[in-house]
Amino acid sequence: MRTTVLFVIIGAGLGHLTRGLAIATQITKLNKNCNIIFFTTNANANIIEKFHYQYYYVPNRSLLSKTMKAPEYNAYMKNILLAILEKHQTDYFVFDGAFPYPCIVGSMRDRTSMYNIWIKREGDRQGFDNSSIIAYKKYFDCIIIPGELGQQEYREYLTKEKLVPPILLIDNNKVVRDGIRHRFSITSKEKVWYVQLGRANRDIKSGLLNRIINTILNIEDTYIVLGESIDGPCIEMEHSRIWNHKNYPNSYMFSEIDFAITTAGYNITHELAYYNIPAILVPDLFVVKDDQRARALRIEDIGGAITLTDYSQIESAISHLMEKELEMKNKLEHCHLVNGAQQAAEIILDIV
Repeated sequence: MRTTVLFVIIGAGLGHLTRGLAIATQITKLNKNCNIIFFTTNANANIIEKFHYQYYYVPNRSLLSKTMKAPEYNAYMKNILLAILEKHQTDYFVFDGAFPYPCIVGSMRDRTSMYNIWIKREGDRQGFDNSSIIAYKKYFDCIIIPGELGQQEYREYLTKEKLVPPILLIDNNKVVRDGIRHRFSITSKEKVWYVQLGRANRDIKSGLLNRIINTILNIEDTYIVLGESIDGPCIEMEHSRIWNHKNYPNSYMFSEIDFAITTAGYNITHELAYYNIPAILVPDLFVVKDDQRARALRIEDIGGAITLTDYSQIESAISHLMEKELEMKNKLEHCHLVNGAQQAAEIILDIV
């Protein structure tokens, strides 16, 4: 009988959806007979089509109706989830989201024959009260916690909690065809920078991005890949050594990148570290739940990145990155960062 795994992805950012796709990809490799289905409220749900998985999309309450109240929306979501669970006779319910809303818990409790897994990333900012979230752990058979580079095991984990290496959407076997260097005749001696400050980063408006671009372009034999959010506005910058890149996932080009300047989000920092790319990390200090500054400093302590919070230091940070390129690459390589997606997939399939 065919095994069915339903990924329930709740959240506006791409992080939750990317982790789900990373684990689903590994499950498919481990068990060709698995039926993978996605249910998500993410507005970028159409990217699931790239991976050839069936999916259901329900907009967030604010997009669905301006008058719908939270209890009504939860009841609506629960009914849809129960219909999906029944139709596909789901065996594994894999939830990735910051908070398991009543519709999530209600649908799991109404179908007792399946195994419930929570992909629960930690890294909350110090002082963040997550006691109400922790109370929901009892509804899950297993909680998979994606680790972070440089993170120490700072607490004892419950029996049903499994800590795995950072979960990444990486394909080691993917060959870069007609890549950036080939398309634009960039030699191995010339340097390619990847720059992405994120759609929500307030500092784009302050001119930081322009300063970064101008500083890099003033260096001989340098090129810039300007990463853009797939659902954000285009950044208008025309130059023969700048290429705007709006694709998903951008990590597929990282084997061709020499340096990076990005925010310190979970996915991007670990993808860069996986490819041993020295980076300047610009933490978004306005993110309430995710401690980007702490993440950036951990990778800086390892020797693989520079944390930038004083934007007046951007020019000197770029110079330092280039001077320490080989040293920083070696530090990252010695970390031996592995992709935790396969381990997470193994835990899910072996949960019985």
